[in-house]
Amino acid sequence: MYVKYSTSRLSPWTFGFKSEHRNEIANLRKELREVFVTLACGLDGVVCLGSDEYQQIGPSGSIRVARQLRQKYVVKGGNRKNLMRIGNNEFPTKVLAALR
Repeated sequence: MYVKYSTSRLSPWTFGFKSEHRNEIANLRKELREVFVTLACGLDGVVCLGSDEYQQIGPSGSIRVARQLRQKYVVKGGNRKNLMRIGNNEFPTKVLAALR
């Protein structure tokens, strides 16, 4: 599990990924069956991206997460073209499914 944390209280939250961060995630993917990129959005909640989801949004340097009240998180990669919606409650479900 690779964890990033934003101290910002309100949406949107931006998570920077330097080249060494991206390389570390890539190395983890080579060694492990599943890697989760977990983005802690202040006190609001947690976005959990599985390996395939992380690759799908393809962060070139940042991931932007936004959320309206009682809605799913909208996650965008650095190119802003690919986006996905992820529920706050998906974090434990994805991790437990990978452990089975």
